[in-house]
Amino acid sequence: MVGSLAKLYETVESLSESYLLPNQNKKALLNPRAPITAPEIPLLLSDYELRNRESYVCSKCYSYVADIPNLMCPRCKLKMTSALSYVPPSPANTGFPVDRGFIKGLMTFVVKDNLEFMPMSTENVLPLLKKNEGVLELGLTLDEHGAMKLLQLSLQSKTVLTKLLTEYSMQLTSCQPL
Repeated sequence: MVGSLAKLYETVESLSESYLLPNQNKKALLNPRAPITAPEIPLLLSDYELRNRESYVCSKCYSYVADIPNLMCPRCKLKMTSALSYVPPSPANTGFPVDRGFIKGLMTFVVKDNLEFMPMSTENVLPLLKKNEGVLELGLTLDEHGAMKLLQLSLQSKTVLTKLLTEYSMQLTSCQPL
């Protein structure tokens, strides 16, 4: 992988499952998939609502799903005309609170310039302070444009955050030494 994506991938790969929400797993982050065949869905928008999407099955075997009605079922050769409805996760049907995203609760992470990240803890921060790596607490809010710049830089650079702040003049909401 190019830029800092390899570090980001490695970090997610080594992240303990205990930090993830109960209905999430690392596989969804490491190997994301587009919803079936939907080129009209922007892949960067994780809050895409599946509720409005129509899917169809045949009324005999229910083995396959199609986005387009009246396709032939590969198994029983009937037309796939029975509409399905999406049921979003909720506390009522999962038994636990449903949060958006992947990480449990209010977690704080240390994010290095190369996008390597780790949970905020004394164990993780002390080695950085001993190396005198210039640890800062940054408050940064990214809009869609900023997120796209971050993605672009992650493909090109190993000093993503420095370049994001210096070359693209992203507005910090706060900045102080840790």
